[in-house]
Amino acid sequence: MEATMANQENNMVTIRDIEIQVGNFAKQLAERQSDQFSANVQTNPKEHCNKIAFENGRIARERDSNNVVAEKRKEKMRLRGRELRKKERRKEVKRKR
Repeated sequence: MEATMANQENNMVTIRDIEIQVGNFAKQLAERQSDQFSANVQTNPKEHCNKIAFENGRIARERDSNNVVAEKRKEKMRLRGRELRKKERRKEVKRKR
């Protein structure tokens, strides 16, 4: 019985400590400016993106975003073309058998 009471008192003290911590955290959040970002952010020294890597490991080197989009489309078309050629070769091999 005494052990249960001691545990309950310890739990109550712990809950009070947590409530105080949450209150302090809420104060800090309220005091922080809304436009301030909390992380330590390092700016990119080159200030822009020079390369984009595709899933197949190929890297697009165009700086213009329009060129990059076009390059992605070309890459998709190349991959589709390869797949179609593979399918055609398989069909031919089956026909020859």
